[in-house]
Amino acid sequence: MLGAWDVTKEQDKSILCDQTRPWIIYVLCLIFLLPKWGFMQSLTVGVLTYMILAGIVSIVMKHLGRG
Repeated sequence: MLGAWDVTKEQDKSILCDQTRPWIIYVLCLIFLLPKWGFMQSLTVGVLTYMILAGIVSIVMKHLGRG
């Protein structure tokens, strides 16, 4: 029986595929934009980019039947 924090291998793959790439883009936005735009603007762009890309990936994964 699975506990509250246990996930199956299939759920783990789904979480990894859904969120890894947008998270990397978010971090890259912060790293590259921070010196140019400052902290708040870089953070805002990074978070918005992450949310948009995570939403797109989620929709695609649901369409493909993997989510």
